[in-house]
Amino acid sequence: MRVDAGRSSGLTLGIPSSMLVGLDPLIERAFNRAVKHLESAGISVRSVDLPIASVWTAVVSSVTMHAEGAVAHEQLVTGDPEEYGNDVLARLLSGLAISKSEYARAQTVRELIRNEVLSAMSGPTGVDAFIAPAVPDVAPFIQPGAFVPGDAPWHVGHSAFHLQRLPSLLGLPAGSGPVGWTPAGLPLPIQVFGRPWEDSKVLWMLGQAMDVIPSAERRTIASV
Repeated sequence: MRVDAGRSSGLTLGIPSSMLVGLDPLIERAFNRAVKHLESAGISVRSVDLPIASVWTAVVSSVTMHAEGAVAHEQLVTGDPEEYGNDVLARLLSGLAISKSEYARAQTVRELIRNEVLSAMSGPTGVDAFIAPAVPDVAPFIQPGAFVPGDAPWHVGHSAFHLQRLPSLLGLPAGSGPVGWTPAGLPLPIQVFGRPWEDSKVLWMLGQAMDVIPSAERRTIASV
């Protein structure tokens, strides 16, 4: 795939810079290389301030996920809790402890986040989509016997997926893919997410960013 200069002209991608904290140097370098590749093809890339999203996305996402998961599993959790692993059961029980008013407040803030992000992609000065690393850390190898985060062989912090929370929380079209590889051959992924119903544009821009990988380094991913 090659960047279509005609199609890319006039497009602007936003970087939610305030959310990009604690990036592994390999992740950061691969992301910056992809950004420069897009800019060289005529796609503008600029930082976008999302003060509400950067502070509240993780909290609102956690409250929503735990509360809704607990409601869906309430009958089995209260009747046959032994059917769950300890890690999953702990999350579901914490969800049952969330009150209706706490859940409602989280949804109010969720709407504020949605308005902030959609406003940043609206009007003549808005960006067409957002681009960011998909994860802050490189993927760890999973050693034999490691089944859940927290087992020593994982060495993954709680921030392993926090960059993916925003598009998931808002239900926005998003895609991720590698823009490089670690020395161990593991992917260095980025993500692109955009306006509702603009899935094809999101995937097209993701493809242009992934084109930064030299042909000799590209790999075929077989579907199973």
